[in-house]
Parts: sequence; structure tokens; C-alpha cells
Amino acid sequence: MISFFLLALIWACLGQIDIVAVAPSKLVVSNQSKIVQVLDTAVVKAIHVRDGQQVKAGQLLIELDNTLSDADSTKNHSAWLDARLAQLKAQALLSALAEQHLPVLAEDPQLNSSAIIATRRASAQQEINAIWQELQAKLAMLDSEHARKQAECAGSLDQFKKLQATLPIVRQRESDFKDLADKNFISKHGLLEKQQARIEAEQDYATLSNKIKELDAAIKSTQLQADATRAEFRRMQNDVLNQASEKSAALSQDVIKSERYQEQTRLISPVDGVVQQLAVHTLGGVVTPAHQALMVIVPKAEQLEAEAILENKDIGFVNAGQNAAIKIETFNYTKYGLLDGIVKNISLDAISDEKRGLIYQARIKMNKNSMNVDGKNIALAPGMAITVEIKTGNRRIIEYFLSPLIAHVSESVRER
Repeated sequence: MISFFLLALIWACLGQIDIVAVAPSKLVVSNQSKIVQVLDTAVVKAIHVRDGQQVKAGQLLIELDNTLSDADSTKNHSAWLDARLAQLKAQALLSALAEQHLPVLAEDPQLNSSAIIATRRASAQQEINAIWQELQAKLAMLDSEHARKQAECAGSLDQFKKLQATLPIVRQRESDFKDLADKNFISKHGLLEKQQARIEAEQDYATLSNKIKELDAAIKSTQLQADATRAEFRRMQNDVLNQASEKSAALSQDVIKSERYQEQTRLISPVDGVVQQLAVHTLGGVVTPAHQALMVIVPKAEQLEAEAILENKDIGFVNAGQNAAIKIETFNYTKYGLLDGIVKNISLDAISDEKRGLIYQARIKMNKNSMNVDGKNIALAPGMAITVEIKTGNRRIIEYFLSPLIAHVSESVRER
């Protein structure tokens, strides 16, 4: 008996056992399951999948009623197109004015080649042609008036130069006739005729001088009117361009939002996987952003991991890279064995749990996704309940028995 006790004591002193942190867990895929939700309140139009169905990435899952989104998208796109065409029209007219050529609507990569766009472009081209013709008609009228005044001024200037040359002769004749009349060599009627001729010539000279000044002012006025017409046209088109540019920029964001919203009316699978937790079964039913997930897509052929919950008392001893033993609750570990794993990572901050208080999450990478059960290789599935035992160290067997006693004595000697 004493020998047995001594052997047991030696075994307890020399033998060691593992220290483990036990954590309740569940199986999850390494690539998180994808939750399918809506961004806004909508009505279910069609359901294309069922629980447990395998789906491909991009496969249509649920269609929502997009009547309102279609209307908004059409309205926003039409308003943006109006603003964009207004930009192009103003740019074409400004270019034509600067370079003196016919206005041509530029090609725009932002506009597609649909029949509707082509029709709108053709209509816009007709509009700028009409605007350009109206401007050219105004300028042509001013140019015509300018040319007429110049021609009239040139004719008056010729007459003025002629009078300027002959007026001294007329005056000299009058002077000569006055000398002859003073000497009674001619009658006074002859002198009066020369005086009349001189007066008429001087009046014509003054009249032509004033007329030339008036015509010169009129020529300058028509030129100023033409310049002012071009300047006003340029100002108006610049105003149109600036306003249309601002409006186009603002509406382009609305168009993007409408298109994104419209895309959300067709819910597609983000990955290859299996549909689980389908929460929508009624056509015409209303779903909201606050609604629970419409479904969960569990990625296919992904490595499974254990998502473990660590108590505060264990967190100081658990580190990435430590070995772990995994017990699958479905399969009794005493009969079917354990799975091996390695701690992959641990959450940096605690998570509040109503029952457990502050806890930490850890991810354990498993060495395989299946178990041999009665000769059959059974695939494990996400969501299975498991227990993870993380090896945090080892200690001698005797410490296991003495630790409670030492703790009790330590607390007792400090109590009052």
C-alpha cells in the first residue's frame, strides 16, 4: 500500500497534464456568410430561390418592384440629358462665333448611341442652326446698313472734295465781277448772279461737311451695334453653358443614385454558395431596411473555422498559434474522436454579452472539414455547435490537486 502511494506520488510529481481553455463555439466559413438585405422599403415582385438551394455568384435571388425606381431613373436621366445637351449647344455656338464657322454639336462619350439619344442630338443640332441663323440675320442687316452708309459717305465725300476745289473759283469770280461792277463795266445783275452762286456753293459745302460727319457717326454706330450683338450673344451662351454645367454635374449624381437604386431591385448572389435562412416567402410582401436579413448565402467549398467565445479569465493565456482540440457535439468525441486546430486570431476588444458579460471572440483554423463516422466521410456544415479546448500550457499533476488547497490556505491566512 505504501509502495502504491509512493508510486502515485512520484507519478503526480513527475507527470504533466495539459492546461486548456474551454470555449463554446460554432462552425463558420473562413469567408463570412453573405447577408442579403435591401437598402430601402420595397415590395417583393418575384422569389427565384428556396432554402438549401445552391446558387452561383451573380444569380438572381429576388426581384423587387421597381416601378418607382424606373420612373425616378427616367426622370433624372432625362433632366441630365437636357442639361448635357444645353452644354454641348452652348459650346458649339461659342466655338462657331469665335472661329466663324457653322455650329456643329460635338460628339460626347457620356452620351450613348441609342435611337433616343440620336433623335435628341438631331433636334439639338436643328436648334443651334436656327439660333445661328437668327444671329447671322441680325449681323447681316447691320453689315448691310454699314455698307450703305459707307457708300453714301463715299459719294458725299467726292462731292465735298469737288466743292472744296471749286469754291475758291466761285469766290474769285464774285470778286472779279464786283470790281467790274464798281467801275460800271457791267450791270449789277451780273454781280448778283455770282454772289448767288458763291452763297449756294458755301451752303452746299457746309451741308456736305455736316452730312459726312453724320454718316461717319452712323458707320461707327453700326459697327458698335454689330460688336455689341456678338458680345451679348457670347454672354448669353456663356451663361447657358455655366448654368447647364452646374445642373449637369448635380443631376449626374442623381442619375448615379437612381441607377444604383435600380440595381438594388434585383438582388443577386455575391458568391457561389447555398441559400439559408430565407425569410421572404410571399409575393407582394413588403421588406424594409430594418427587416431581418432576407437570406444568408453560405459560401461554397470554403475552409471551415471555429468561432470560439473566450471568457475574460482565459483571454490572458490564449494566443494566436496555440493548438486546439475541437469536439463536434453532433458526434460523440469518445467514439468518433476530435479534430485538430490552431488559434488563428483573437479579437482586440471585448464584446458585451447579456449572459456572459464581457467576452472575446477567437477564430480557430481547422485541419479538415469532415469526420469519419462509421466508415463514412461526413462533411461538416456551418452552424454546427462545437466545443474548443485551447492548449494554453501544462502543469504537473500534483499541482492540479494542491492548487485548491494552496488557494484556500492563502485566502484563510489573510482573512480577519
